[in-house]
Amino acid sequence: MALELKTLSAEAIGIKEFDGELFMSQIDHVTTIKTGLIEFFFKDGQTKLGEYTTKPRQPEWTEERRKAMSEKIKQIKEAKKNGSK
Repeated sequence: MALELKTLSAEAIGIKEFDGELFMSQIDHVTTIKTGLIEFFFKDGQTKLGEYTTKPRQPEWTEERRKAMSEKIKQIKEAKKNGSK
């Protein structure tokens, strides 16, 4: 996401590659409107929207995955219990 945010920031101020000093000189603040949409607030009063995509961090918790994780946790707890005696 950091790389994509730099790309969006560069586009917002009209340059091809992100420049932190230029960004700080022109942008007052950035607000997340909702997931996938941010708004850049310029020091001169104008605003621009930027869209981005997010990638899920983990696959969804299917019933099969829940059962597998539950079993794994039981095994870990049992191993700790037996190892601590």
